[in-house]
Amino acid sequence: MRGLCDPLAAAAAWAAGTVLLLNATRLWAAHSHPSPVTAAWLGCLLSLGPYLAAATLVEPAREETDRPARTGLLPFTPARIALSHLVVPTVLLAVLGAAAATVTAAAIQAPPVVLSAVLLLFTAGAPTAVGAALLGAYRGPLRYDLMSLSADWYGALPFVLWYCAPALTTVAVAAPLLWHAATATALTHGSVLAQFAATAALAPAPAARRVARSAALLMAP
Repeated sequence: MRGLCDPLAAAAAWAAGTVLLLNATRLWAAHSHPSPVTAAWLGCLLSLGPYLAAATLVEPAREETDRPARTGLLPFTPARIALSHLVVPTVLLAVLGAAAATVTAAAIQAPPVVLSAVLLLFTAGAPTAVGAALLGAYRGPLRYDLMSLSADWYGALPFVLWYCAPALTTVAVAAPLLWHAATATALTHGSVLAQFAATAALAPAPAARRVARSAALLMAP
């Protein structure tokens, strides 16, 4: 029971933390008027909450890649087993994230725009976050060979981009919405909402295809 409760508590904590961080960012931005570059970095930072919450919920998938024998006797293909991890974590992330965000927003009396943005991320954005977390779980061994492309410091960039690619999927979906919520009084900007809706709808499909392909390679006998 404890092993089950730990990921659930961690996911709820990341949702609550996203509310707290977004509310604190709103208070800071109202006085500091940050530059576009600073705004972009903060949007990326705020976007990590849903991804890290999803990563805790897909830990069983990560354990399967470490010990393929756990699922070797199941009468399903590796791709189907991997994709089965999309369903329950997505539901849990939406339910736990919404509940934790609502309670936290009420406790700190956050403005409605904060709660609305976080609810969107943890409900409509849940498939993207879980898909991105599964990309991280099924990406295989660390690609240190990517660091050998150059002896200079920027030789590490391909490895960093490869390692951060799952999180960057969530960032691409969530960052514009979160920064808008950090600086606006309401979620009324049509282009921001359209961007979130489009990317949240489109991102899960290629992530699922990549997960299925990676699982077939990693779990092949």
